[in-house]
Amino acid sequence: MTQTQFTKTFHEITPTPKSVLILLLEGKKDEEIAAEIGASAATVRKHIQNLCDRFKIPSQVAGIKKNRRQELIALAAQYLPDLVKDRAVALKQQRSPLTPLPSPVTPSAKAETSKQTQDWGGAPDASVFYGRTEELSQLKTWILDDSCRLVALLGMAGIGKTTLSVKLAQEIEGKFDCVIWRSLRNAPPVEKLLADLLQVLSRRSQPDKSGRVDELISQLMEHLRASRCLLVVDDFDRILKSGDFVGHYQEGYKAYGQLLKRVGEEPHQSCLLLSSLEKPREIALLEGETLPVRSLPLSGLGKAAREILKAKGLSGEDNWEILIKLYRGNPLALKMVASTIQELFGGSVADFLEMSLTGIVQDIIFLIGQQFNRLSPLEKDIMYWLAIEQEPITLIKLRTCLAVSELQLFTALKSLGERSLIEKGSGQFSLQPAVIEYVRNKFVKQICQEIDEFIKTQDLSALKLFKSHALVKLTDKDGVQEDQASPILISFKERLLTARDSGIQTNITEQLEQIIATLPDNSQRDVVYAKTYLENLLIELKGN
Repeated sequence: MTQTQFTKTFHEITPTPKSVLILLLEGKKDEEIAAEIGASAATVRKHIQNLCDRFKIPSQVAGIKKNRRQELIALAAQYLPDLVKDRAVALKQQRSPLTPLPSPVTPSAKAETSKQTQDWGGAPDASVFYGRTEELSQLKTWILDDSCRLVALLGMAGIGKTTLSVKLAQEIEGKFDCVIWRSLRNAPPVEKLLADLLQVLSRRSQPDKSGRVDELISQLMEHLRASRCLLVVDDFDRILKSGDFVGHYQEGYKAYGQLLKRVGEEPHQSCLLLSSLEKPREIALLEGETLPVRSLPLSGLGKAAREILKAKGLSGEDNWEILIKLYRGNPLALKMVASTIQELFGGSVADFLEMSLTGIVQDIIFLIGQQFNRLSPLEKDIMYWLAIEQEPITLIKLRTCLAVSELQLFTALKSLGERSLIEKGSGQFSLQPAVIEYVRNKFVKQICQEIDEFIKTQDLSALKLFKSHALVKLTDKDGVQEDQASPILISFKERLLTARDSGIQTNITEQLEQIIATLPDNSQRDVVYAKTYLENLLIELKGN
């Protein structure tokens, strides 16, 4: 390390570690330094360990173990000679760094305790746990070896983020002075969360609700620097905004971004682990493969999901892989579907697979709807088009479907990807089978409502989705495939036949012909869409 690099790092460290380094250079013992800064000897050792990390002092060179503490003193003495009163004494008094003891913090953090602090705050039971060995290993490496300050677990609803966060915290709790698990399920203001965390960390009987947000965050940061804390915040998406692109905060919750920014940017020895349906903007801005902020998108369980089906007592193991693939290994979705298979099909997966998905998806409608309802209008449009196409579609083909700029399309696709709602591969985009079914049903329901509204009002503006989306697949940017009835067109026909408003005339074909006659005679895309798909629907209905 050069003089310039050392000086820059020295000026960046906070006052307490800086005092520890200066006292160390003066030849003070750990206990003497502890008395000077008002902390325990274990905290002093932890500060020294962190200083070695900050100044990039290796633990071994060419396979030979080094005394990092002695190397730190030698380096500091070289570049800060005026601070060394008796370097010889300091070097003579060196001892090997000890393993940090639990839970001491400085008086400035207002906590005095000799016990490890744990507060699980209603964390769910994680004793039944399937797979995720690779994810656990990756997270442990990031948090324990790479000293990541801020880590996000991301994935769609039911994928297992919460259970993984609990399991991870339980397995590494011994490496931390303090472990706190909290959920944002009820969307508490950031002031309330901070007061809660500070109450646990400082061992107060009552939370201190005074002070501005930045002051509360500063108090928390002091704790994170003084002790090694693991903070787990679940359901972070509850304070994010619906109806917009990914990662934006609800009104009144933007201070959570300030909290993440400071935790991710400022040096400390702790870790904040959060789980969310979507990636907060601060994570996206601060993360990197070699940076102290990282995110882990969770996919399905894969073969480990077989244990869920086995626990549910399902038969037909030869078909289990098909079922797992159908629901992309989503643990909660598989548990729901497995219960339905057990109740309605006597546990036979083969019998279930012979049935359409349509009636079954209702069991997980909330699971998918929870995320779909958060989407921006453009994201919903993209989801509708992907459901119509059913198969993977290229970006170029998708671009022909939407009257938006390339930047808007790229932004929306990136947002959908960070919500784990679309699948990407070989330059194509698609949806999971269960998501296709959900979106298709929602689309058809909305289209039927628009037709009923038009019949009542004769107002063409009621036909919004009907004029902007196809009911059959596109062949190319100039036309539509008129000779093939898509599943979404068939679903549309079935809904019109079976779910009509009883107060509306039941002669459906005449009503649709009336709509066609009402549409203006021009070549605008929305008119072409509406006429072509109404004609396709009439063919289906008359064939019926």
